[in-house]
Amino acid sequence: MIYISLVVTVKTWMAMAERFIDIVTAYKSGGRNSLIVTIPRRLVVEANIEKGQKFLVKVDRKGRLIYEPLNPQEGPITSKGLSEGE
Repeated sequence: MIYISLVVTVKTWMAMAERFIDIVTAYKSGGRNSLIVTIPRRLVVEANIEKGQKFLVKVDRKGRLIYEPLNPQEGPITSKGLSEGE
């Protein structure tokens, strides 16, 4: 089983390690091999996520997927700049 979580930098969430938001379903679009996972509207609004937002995708030791929004002002991120376990 794969768990997907969205890490969002929102001040009110910093005190909480995790909280349940919703259950979403992964689906295919077109002929691509990737899957699409929706972000619940509540998070889109709270985190001010817009179309075209880029995310850093990581996996933790428990096999959970983590989607972390990238800040465009921080410049490009490459896999060379990341360490294992981040």
